[in-house]
Parts: sequence; structure tokens; C-alpha cells
Amino acid sequence: MTLVLFFGCLFVTFGPALALFFLFIANNNQLIILTIGGSFFWLLSILVASLWWFIIPPLRTTFAFVIPFSVLFQELGRYAFYRLFDWGFSASTRPPTLPSSSSSLSNNNSNPNPANNNGDSSQPAAAQPASGATELERRRAVMRENARLRSLAQMPNRLASATALGLGSGITYALVMYTSVLWEASGPGSMFSQACPNTSLFMVSALITSLFVVLHVFLSIIGFEGFRTKNKALMASAWVIHLVAAFLTMANLNGGNCAGSIIPIFILVVLAGIVTRWAVLRSGFVRVKD
Repeated sequence: MTLVLFFGCLFVTFGPALALFFLFIANNNQLIILTIGGSFFWLLSILVASLWWFIIPPLRTTFAFVIPFSVLFQELGRYAFYRLFDWGFSASTRPPTLPSSSSSLSNNNSNPNPANNNGDSSQPAAAQPASGATELERRRAVMRENARLRSLAQMPNRLASATALGLGSGITYALVMYTSVLWEASGPGSMFSQACPNTSLFMVSALITSLFVVLHVFLSIIGFEGFRTKNKALMASAWVIHLVAAFLTMANLNGGNCAGSIIPIFILVVLAGIVTRWAVLRSGFVRVKD
């Protein structure tokens, strides 16, 4: 029975994330790289949050202090990754400057052959090899531009990039926060809490972790659109939704019912999905057919 519980919790936690990865991310190499980048920046933000937690020992058990700063560091990491992505995206879409034939011709005219000035007309002009080198340089620039356009045609848009970033953050969150708990589910027994006496604590944690994976994807899309348009409402909504969801995990800390945390988090994820849909339609990347 514990083996069935182990695989059930495993599929509940990572099933939606793996489905999204193999259906939409795995077919594009650039999206895979962005997913790995999102994982790295999430780990970096958690490292900073851990250092902040470590240097203030009296406040280590005060969740009202720890959780807001942890969420803040995660959102700052998301913004840092967006700045890096925006710089790379703008640089890759900027066309290079091609050398013009008129400029090369003027350069050749301004530097005549000194042998011709001495009256020696039997020697060939030196402008021909310079012109050939310039033409070769121009062809190479055109080839580089064609390669850039082919790469640009395969480049994912900002919506797909934000989805990949959020998925990387969500999968890494699940691996870091739930893997140790999931391993205990393979043991000889199960574990229950006073808040959920009829439901395994491993399954409750799996449901919450799965919701947070989806929430990371939504928050990444909302945050990217807010950063791109400099919309303070979207940027603030991403931080507030993340903060409220983090505090809701503490709802059954001192007893009560486990539904008191799972159901509000689910409602919050649905709300984040509605905000994400509004932000995506507002951005113009996706349009609803009449």
C-alpha cells in the first residue's frame, strides 16, 4: 500500500509539470534552456533567503518575518532573470550593420595606388583585392544575418519564455521542498495529522506542492507581462498572490482542517489563472476568436 501511495503522490506532484514540459517545452531547445535558467535563479533566490534567515537567529521561528522576505527574494530573482532575458532577446533581434558597397568604393577612391602616382601604369591597381575582400566580408555578413533570421524564426515568444521560466521554478520548488517528504512515503507506513486524520499527510503535501507548481507558472507570466509593460498593478499582484499563498500553507499549523489550506490555495491558483488570462490577452500574444 505504501508503494501505491508513493507513486500516487509522485504523479500528483509532478504530473501536471511533466505534461506541460513534454507537450510544450521539450520540442524547443531554447525553452529547455530557459527552464534550466528559471531553476537556477529560483535556487539562487532561495539561497539568499536562507542566508537572510541564518543571520537573524531570533526571528528564525517567526513566520510572519521569514515568509515575506522569502517571497520577496523569489520575486526579485524572477525580475533579475527577466532583465537578463530581455537583454538577450533584444540583442538577438537587433539586425547587424552590413557594409555598403558605396562606402567601400569611396574608401578605395580615397586611397589610390601610390605606384600610379609615380607614373608607373604597368603595375595593376591595388583596389581590386581590397574590393574583393570587402565583397567577401559582405557575403559573410549576409550569411550571418540569414543565420540570425533562421534562429529568430525558431525563437519562442515572450509568453512561451515566461511559461518555461515559471515551470523551471515550479519543478525546482517541488524537488527541493517535497522530495524528502516523498521519500518517506515509500516507508512501511503512512503518516496522519490532527488536521487531516483521514488523509495521508504525504498526499496533502503532494496536492499543495502541485498547486504551487502551477502557481509559479502563472506568477511568471503575470510578472513578465508586468515587467514588460511597466504595469505596477501586475507586478504587485504577482507578489501579493505569492505572499498570500505562502501564508495559507500555515493555516493548519495549529490544528483545524487541512481543507482550510488546500481549498483557499486552490481558489488562489484559479484567481491567478484568471489574472494570467487577462494579462495574456492584454499583451496581444494570444487572441480569442470570435
